[in-house]
Amino acid sequence: MKRWLLIAGRLGIAAIFLYAGIAKVREPWLQFAVSIESFKIAPESWLEPLARYLPWFEIALGIALIPGILARWFSLIATGMLTWFLF
Repeated sequence: MKRWLLIAGRLGIAAIFLYAGIAKVREPWLQFAVSIESFKIAPESWLEPLARYLPWFEIALGIALIPGILARWFSLIATGMLTWFLF
C-alpha cells in the first residue's frame, strides 16, 4: 500500500511539473519574465535566463520522475524547486 502511494505521489508531481512547463513554453518567454519580475524573487539580470530555461527544466524534471529511475535524486531536485517556488 505504501509503495503505491509513493508511486502515485511521484506521478502526481511529475504531472504537475509537466503541465506547468508546457503551459509556460506555449506562451512567449517575455510574459513569463514579467511574471517572475512581479514576485521580486530574482535579480533583474536573471529574468531572461530563468524565463527561457526554467519551463524546459520543469518539463525535463517531470519526464525524469515518470520512470522512477534515480527517483530519490529527482525527488530531491523537485522538492528544492517547490521550496524555492513557495519562498
